[in-house]
Amino acid sequence: MSDKKPSSNIFTLRLDAFIVSEIELIKDTYGIKSTAKIIKQALNQYLTMTPTNIERPNPKLILSHNILSRLLKAADDKTLEEMAEISFQNGKSDQEQWEIRAQTDNCKLPCKRLSSNVEHVIELTKSVFTVDGQNWFENASYSKKGNDFIFEGEHDMEHNFSIFIKHLLSKYLAGDGYELVQEDHSQIHRIGKNYDGSSSEKLLNGMKLRFSVPE
Repeated sequence: MSDKKPSSNIFTLRLDAFIVSEIELIKDTYGIKSTAKIIKQALNQYLTMTPTNIERPNPKLILSHNILSRLLKAADDKTLEEMAEISFQNGKSDQEQWEIRAQTDNCKLPCKRLSSNVEHVIELTKSVFTVDGQNWFENASYSKKGNDFIFEGEHDMEHNFSIFIKHLLSKYLAGDGYELVQEDHSQIHRIGKNYDGSSSEKLLNGMKLRFSVPE
């Protein structure tokens, strides 16, 4: 399968005034200059999340942060690990289905073959964890140096969400021989911008995970 980026098409859209105002609000709130970027992200998220997408045999359900946070708070470590295993299997299955479809002659998906579990975690960070993805974290980043892989993130959900992510990334990276050797958790005060233009303080849970391949 080729990783060659498919050609793009140009469309002209007529949008309701309400949608335009919402886009402008998002641009102002998050400092995004491109209207096209927001529209492309919205379309990508719709195609990923819609239950009518036949390429996603396991339909996705959108939950608000406060509902998911409450559910995670009630879970013990064993349940969090089991949830991480389900998420891990879902992620691997989605990627396999995506790659299979991308091999067909009539498919123009910009699908990248992930050659390692580390690449899968990197793609997960970019397309799911960040604001540009599915917004699991307020901030999420990774770094890879030598035998070490480091993930850092800040989120506004319960501490158990950090534990869930720890289990999830551990499952991915174990396939490449990585072991979790250090974890740090903290609470961070951040000043954020609200949709009405005002600012308010948010209490975020920070996490830093360092994985390493034993020598």
